[in-house]
Amino acid sequence: MSKVLCIEDEGLLREDIVQELIEAGFEVIEAANGRDGYAAILEHAPDLVLCDIMMPDMPGLKLLEILRQDVAHSSTPFIFLTALAGKEHILAGKRMGADEYLTKPVDFELLIETVRSRLSSHARAVARGFRQSQDINTTFSSLADMVDPALLIDPGSGFPNQHHLHSFLVRNLPQVSDNESLMLMLIDASPILVEGTSNEASHVTRALGEQIETTVKRFFGVGKDGEETAAIARIRANTFGVAVVGVDDRVAVECVAREISSALSIPRKSGGLGDMFVATWIGVFDAKDPSIIAPQAMERAEIALRDAKTKSDTNFVFYDETRAVRDDLENELTKEIPRGIRDNEFVLHYQPRFSFVDGLVPSIEALVRWQHPVRGMISPDDFIPAAERAGMITALGEWVLRTACKQARAWQNGGYLDTIVAVNISSRHFAEKSFVAKVAEVLRETGLSAKNLEIEITESTFLEDSNRASQNVLDIKELGASVAIDDFGTGYANLAYLKLLPTDTLKIDREFVKNILDDTFDCAIAESIINLGGLRGMHIIAEGVETAEQVRRLLEIGCKEFQGYYFSRPLPATQIPKLIQDLALRYGFG
Repeated sequence: MSKVLCIEDEGLLREDIVQELIEAGFEVIEAANGRDGYAAILEHAPDLVLCDIMMPDMPGLKLLEILRQDVAHSSTPFIFLTALAGKEHILAGKRMGADEYLTKPVDFELLIETVRSRLSSHARAVARGFRQSQDINTTFSSLADMVDPALLIDPGSGFPNQHHLHSFLVRNLPQVSDNESLMLMLIDASPILVEGTSNEASHVTRALGEQIETTVKRFFGVGKDGEETAAIARIRANTFGVAVVGVDDRVAVECVAREISSALSIPRKSGGLGDMFVATWIGVFDAKDPSIIAPQAMERAEIALRDAKTKSDTNFVFYDETRAVRDDLENELTKEIPRGIRDNEFVLHYQPRFSFVDGLVPSIEALVRWQHPVRGMISPDDFIPAAERAGMITALGEWVLRTACKQARAWQNGGYLDTIVAVNISSRHFAEKSFVAKVAEVLRETGLSAKNLEIEITESTFLEDSNRASQNVLDIKELGASVAIDDFGTGYANLAYLKLLPTDTLKIDREFVKNILDDTFDCAIAESIINLGGLRGMHIIAEGVETAEQVRRLLEIGCKEFQGYYFSRPLPATQIPKLIQDLALRYGFG
């Protein structure tokens, strides 16, 4: 009986899929998130994985990346099941090695047939004992052996060219493993010439290449003569490529990168580099998966090089496949956010804060979600950075503020509840000169009293412009609204701000809550925050509370107010009044 692992964070859908698979004759294992799914793969070694692509803790693309780098499971059939039907997501999944891509709503008949087909195809492939990637590499290797050697030399510098490097990659990538990887390094060495320096292109390029060659040879014992264990080539203009096989130490790669950068950046009196400075950037792809082919390896090294130039504090970057996929998604979302705001695709869910002092819900936090017409529900972790990049974070923040205030007023008018609504505001939005005036305008328009509004900001808000942020806190208080510091304890702001600012609430960062039972240091930090806030007469909220044991421990150290999945997930506005009644009854306050 074939064993299928179903990884899906939507509980009801997961139950339906599991039932259909069981009725179709499969043994089924299930997991509710990516991390549990990976643990199930290691424990049960399923014959096929059926996985959602968008999950909060570990996205499906990340899980697939990890799986494809694991020799024991690298060929396990992998089917994505998701609402993300865009071409870019299909291509991203295919590039990473996904076998199929099925969309929601689920067609169960199609799903069962696809699972059967993939299992059958995999079984035939195993029986024949071949892998498609090896076929591709073998073909290229045979063609490379037939090329005229003169075509593998760069005429301007005398170094091997990109075709030589490609041939080397084709021959050696199928042999890589976790223990002996292939390091592919792209080095952009841009000379800055000074007066009296020869500007002959071949002279400069040859000098750069020889310096790179000398440094690499010192570390790995290789040269430009085409030794089988390494290749050094000129890719274009002032960009060189270095590939070395049998690398088992990432630290050595970092050392050689630093040495190359140092050697090129220091002016010398001989060797052709005497009268110029060189700006150097280095991108590295560490290939450990034998299914990777040469063009993929080059593409990933190019991405790392681009990141070294534009996104890194240093001039040396290792390729990060998850970041590349995340950046692609962020770029797409950046383009779509203006339309999403215009077409009312964003929605608010609400999560209550529960107090064990009186069994009441002192406030309810408004949390924005994006109900994308094609991609489904998108997490804020994905679209908030995109909104900032698109310059739409203020527009989105104002929409959230206005919508939350309207909802709080509607609850009051309906006689359901009279509580505080808490709204998260980005540091960029909060620092704007017009922010306080906009808050006052929204309160007037919605009819909500300022005492029913709490503005949540993070410690990092005070980093960029502490004077402006401090003044806005005071002005918000002057309106009659309250201010909370979210994710407190992560270490950005000086504790002196608590002494200077009349903030009303501290929310203990969830990382301390998560480890409070097992880590005495985290518990001590949480207790210190509770005591410090208590001295200031502040409300202290523990966020991210998920278990009864965490609640008991927090109560023991003096915390009385809580927020987290143990009490409730974020819910649509229509479900909040009943939830508040249920919470009071559940804990004996009804």
